[in-house]
Amino acid sequence: MQAFNFSKFDSFFFDFDGLLVDTESLHYHSYLEMVETQGFQLDWDFTTYLTHALKSTAALRNGIYSATPGLFEKESEWDVLRSQKQAIYKQKLLDGHLKFMEGAKELLAKLSNLPIKKAVVTNSPKEQTDVIRKFLPELNVIELWVTRELYNEAKPSPDSYLKALELTNSTTAVGFEDSLKGINSLLQTSIQPVYIKPKCYPANDPLPSRVWKFSSLMEVLPLHNTLV
Repeated sequence: MQAFNFSKFDSFFFDFDGLLVDTESLHYHSYLEMVETQGFQLDWDFTTYLTHALKSTAALRNGIYSATPGLFEKESEWDVLRSQKQAIYKQKLLDGHLKFMEGAKELLAKLSNLPIKKAVVTNSPKEQTDVIRKFLPELNVIELWVTRELYNEAKPSPDSYLKALELTNSTTAVGFEDSLKGINSLLQTSIQPVYIKPKCYPANDPLPSRVWKFSSLMEVLPLHNTLV
């Protein structure tokens, strides 16, 4: 575990899905149901889904088409399929089966008492994050929400994090991600990247030494003793 002092940072930036809130399983089941409505079967377990989804949108799209022969011939427009999946996912959110990832609630409570800027930086649209915030009001200690509508290119492009830097006027920011596409986004900025990789997540290639690594946000908490 890295020994460092977060007090040198003026801003904390957080990814959302799978980092603060346990939504990846909802996304996974939504894709399974979307493929089923098209008359096909996506024979993936959760780990296989994560292997594609945490890499990039293109990897997920190509993986689903490759795993379901005939789907591309029936519907080659990924945006159409993704819209169907989003409708399924939205209903799952409205059902309210939501919980924080390990350590997320505790870390946000700790930061709420400190003079540090906090932002969510996500590929998700505002409509989805607003629903989740209603069910998990502890998220509202985060002042800034950089959702998909506020920038041009999604992660792994750096656009979302550059927008967060602009809006917070931050000079020393740290960013937390649970995906390779998110880490690649951070690596294209001045933000210190922190990779949170739960033990159940699939293995991946080694990351640059610049990236700090933990298995959960709970592991980060002890390092905040210097902040109080």
